Parts: sequence; structure tokens; C-alpha cells
Amino acid sequence: MSDLLNQLLWVVYPYISITIFLTGHVYTYTLRRYYWSARSTELLEKKMQSWSSYLFHYGIIIVLIGHIVGIAIPTAILLALGISLTLHAELAFYLGGIFGTITLIGIIGLITRYLTNPRVRTTLRFTDYIVYIILIATIVLGLYNTLVLHPEYETTVGPWLQGLLSLHPNPNFMNDVPLLLKVHIAVSMFLYIIWPFSRLVHVWSFPVTYLWRPYIIYRSPLVKIRQVKDKQ
Repeated sequence: MSDLLNQLLWVVYPYISITIFLTGHVYTYTLRRYYWSARSTELLEKKMQSWSSYLFHYGIIIVLIGHIVGIAIPTAILLALGISLTLHAELAFYLGGIFGTITLIGIIGLITRYLTNPRVRTTLRFTDYIVYIILIATIVLGLYNTLVLHPEYETTVGPWLQGLLSLHPNPNFMNDVPLLLKVHIAVSMFLYIIWPFSRLVHVWSFPVTYLWRPYIIYRSPLVKIRQVKDKQ
């Protein structure tokens, strides 16, 4: 791979992805607030939505945490915490395989729900189709890399990502990375580009105010009628 293409793929493209990811969220939140929503379809169909949504959300949370711990944190810090390279590889294989599979089952369930229920399918937008395709591709490629290829993250992807985050990028770390792992990373970066303009933005909406919001009191109309009669 030429030096120019290397720079474009593993320096320019990631920073473009990160920039659009950050500024896109600001744009959507400030100027397109109506689109800041998960657009839940639970009222249209609940049974399949419940189990598939739980599997997908809990699975992908663990997968993301695993990526942060295993790739974004330098190896020296992991070793200082007592996590050897062998243990790191075993955790990546077993936990990544288990929760990656759970995530895949969950997303397949969600997609099946949309495809088999006409009422639910009518709520889909163009960005939803793109997001589901990218999510499936990212998860399948991630599982294949984890369970079949067993790439060495500690000396390749890890230092490359840490260099990006510290603003000292070095694309040469990606030279010996397997092709399918490169595709996995490139596809996931495209997901970050479309993230702010899709229903994925709802992951940043936490019901924190529920902790101190006063109770909502619902009164039956019949109670009000009885109170009026008593006054009379």
C-alpha cells in the first residue's frame, strides 16, 4: 500500500469520521431536535422487540467496553493492572465471541421484526436501512476476526488508535493488519459518520431527570364528577 493511500485510510479518514461524528451530534441536537429520537415502535409490536432489543443493547455495550479496554488502553497500563497478553487474548476470544454472538442474534431479531411486520416496516427511513446493513457487516466482521483470525491488537491496531487519540497518528502500525480487520475498522468508521443523522443518537439520551422529577398524578374523570356532586 502506498504511503499516500496509507495516510488517507488510517489518518485522514479516521479524523474525518471523528469530526463528523462530533459536529453532527451538535447539529442534530441544536437544529434537528425532532430527529433526536429512537422512534420506538414498541406500541406496534412488543414481543419480538423486547427480547431482541435486550440482547442487542446489552451485548453491544459489553462489546464496546471490551474494545475500549482492549484497544484504546495502552498495553503497559494493562500489564500494570495484571492483565497479561495471554489473558488479554483469552478475554478477547471468549467474551468477544459470546457477547458478539449475543449482539448479532439481537440485531437479526430486530431486522426480522421490521421485515415481517408491515406496520413496523412503514416506520423505517433510508438511514435505518444503511445503519442496519453497516451494523450487521461490522458485527459479522468483528466476530470473524475474533473467532477465526485472532489478530494481534497489541502491536498494531492498539498503538494506531492510541496515536490517533493522542494526535500523534502513525499509519504504519496498520501495515501488517489482516485485510478483513482493516475492512472491519473502515466499515465501523463509516458507521460513526452516519451515526448523528440516524436513530442511533438516542444512545446519548439518559433519563437522568427521572431521579428528581415529581410524580405525575393521574385522576379519573369519574373522581372529578363525584367531587362536583358532593359540593352541590
